[in-house]
Amino acid sequence: MATENQSAEQAGRAPLRVKVARVIEETADARSFVLDVSDESLRHELTYRAGQYVTVEIPWEAFHIHRCYSFSSAPGVDAQPQFTVKRVADGRMSNALIDGVKAGDTLTLHPPAGRFVLDRDAGTRPLSLFAGGSGITPIFALLKTTLRETERPVRLLYANRDAASTIFAAQLDALAREHAGRFTLRHHHDDAAGFLTAGALAEWLGSAPEGGRQSDHYVCGPTPFMDAVEAALKTAGVDAARVRVERFVSPADPDRRDTDLAVSLGVPPNAESPADFLVTLGAAIKRVPYTSPLTLLQACKAAGVKAPSSCEDGFCGSCMCQLVEGDVAMANPLALTDNDVARGRVLACQARPTSATFLHVDFDAVDFRAGDGAGMTPPINPARAALVLGLCVGAAVLVRWLHAVI
Repeated sequence: MATENQSAEQAGRAPLRVKVARVIEETADARSFVLDVSDESLRHELTYRAGQYVTVEIPWEAFHIHRCYSFSSAPGVDAQPQFTVKRVADGRMSNALIDGVKAGDTLTLHPPAGRFVLDRDAGTRPLSLFAGGSGITPIFALLKTTLRETERPVRLLYANRDAASTIFAAQLDALAREHAGRFTLRHHHDDAAGFLTAGALAEWLGSAPEGGRQSDHYVCGPTPFMDAVEAALKTAGVDAARVRVERFVSPADPDRRDTDLAVSLGVPPNAESPADFLVTLGAAIKRVPYTSPLTLLQACKAAGVKAPSSCEDGFCGSCMCQLVEGDVAMANPLALTDNDVARGRVLACQARPTSATFLHVDFDAVDFRAGDGAGMTPPINPARAALVLGLCVGAAVLVRWLHAVI
């Protein structure tokens, strides 16, 4: 699955040059690219968790284009990382990779990231997976990790247009046989059974223990598929906090963006803006000049501040940061969950100031490499922790001194 993200801790790091070890033909229109990480430092840079993805960058005419593809490999299960690409009609990146890249070629990659990862505290809670088409890519990685490292029971509903287009079909069938009684797999082929209906989804959920209400649900695939699954989960009474989705969206390239539309959607007419704003990035605080109608990310780039980013369309969440203080509006906050919003997260590529009040955003507060996301404990900022500790020690010394002199 293509999506995009990048960790705050990766800001300022140069893209990686990685050799392709093998290209695997999964189906007529899908390929897996196995990466050569024999170099130890490169292997460290490409450390990832199951469900995450890597950003691929290629030159295109007068600019560069970026797409992120989910790892179909799983750490500790597969010897080498690999990502899988399905051809998209008129898709610039997918066609370039599938038609032009062969073993021995070198790709430009940005470090792995993403929040579509397993809950480390799930214990033996049942896992429910839904995949549509190439949405199987991160789901396959999650499945392999779960079967190898946990005792969790797993169910997977996998929808495709037909058997021939089913990526990883043989591997999935083999896992179902190997883990019979623990892993339940159902293939749905549209050519044989028609499109997946609300009734079919309800029946699948109804056959799960407790109707799936105590399971963790992961959903990835085309938008209509994900919408149907999310609606079925809601109807079944599944708590939204138990549902994670990975959006199946490709960003607009620089020559295909409608900047005026983004501005009109995000910022009220004649809105005031600050002359500059503060950015916490890489344990340092930087002052960034601001000129309307730039987004916060565009202002960072203009000032040479290498904030994390990828799609710049609000779909991926790479540029997510903490709004410490100030007022912003976002044109497209699709990458944010309700929990993100409640925690004060914003997307720098979509956020624009709506007033002249002091503005401060913190990229270090979001750690994608660790799988930061809904339901997970936010990482502790070392600089802030040291500051708080110092203040506490200072206060204690002051109190002791006052007691001594009074």
